[in-house]
Amino acid sequence: MAPGGFSEYPKGNLGLYNSNLEKDACGVGFIANFKSDQSHQLVSDALVMLDRMEHRGGCGCEENTGDGAGIMVGMPIKFFHRIAKEAFDVQLPKLGNWAVGNVFLSRDPAVRATWKKKVEQVIAARGIKLIGWRLVPTENKTIGRSALRTEPFVEQVFVENTKGWSPKKFDLELFVVMQGVRKLAVASDAEDQIYICSLSSQTMVYKGQLTSAQVPEYYLDLQQKDFLSHFALVHSRF
Repeated sequence: MAPGGFSEYPKGNLGLYNSNLEKDACGVGFIANFKSDQSHQLVSDALVMLDRMEHRGGCGCEENTGDGAGIMVGMPIKFFHRIAKEAFDVQLPKLGNWAVGNVFLSRDPAVRATWKKKVEQVIAARGIKLIGWRLVPTENKTIGRSALRTEPFVEQVFVENTKGWSPKKFDLELFVVMQGVRKLAVASDAEDQIYICSLSSQTMVYKGQLTSAQVPEYYLDLQQKDFLSHFALVHSRF
């Protein structure tokens, strides 16, 4: 693991640990509105469902260090329209012509600046307009020491489709951006310095090395009343 990296997971076998014996037994849940009506109640219900799956998630020797948990939601349109206006004084276009990505970055300012620049270069190379970066508000008081040691610096990148692409084509280009950044990270042995959780015009992912109950406590966005969605997929890792 690189200093300040996202993981203390061993690379290869170590002591009694054998990667060939890895098994998954995660908990997942899904909730949706059949009419695609967005609401904060649906997000709240999904987070309650996630909390109820605490028994399906792994934890370390510290009860407050989880194996990982998160939530995927439909793009919270009203929330991000407000954020874009407050943060960038920008009025976002209609859905499908803008996107937001959740990005894990190094807590080292110099390393973080380097990788943000590289992300911007990959975005520009695909002909996508960068709107700006937003620091994601988080609260880490409840997470354990092991999780704190690998806690990333979480930012959101806002981009705009100025090429007239369809939403499907735009999301394809965003996927290429994600893979391009990942390729750079792998080539630089820097996967513990940059990781794009999601980058889409239709969905958002909030996740981390958290217990099920810690997800809404850590990500303050999820507590906002104008954070609305028409579906949610929750996951508790084991």
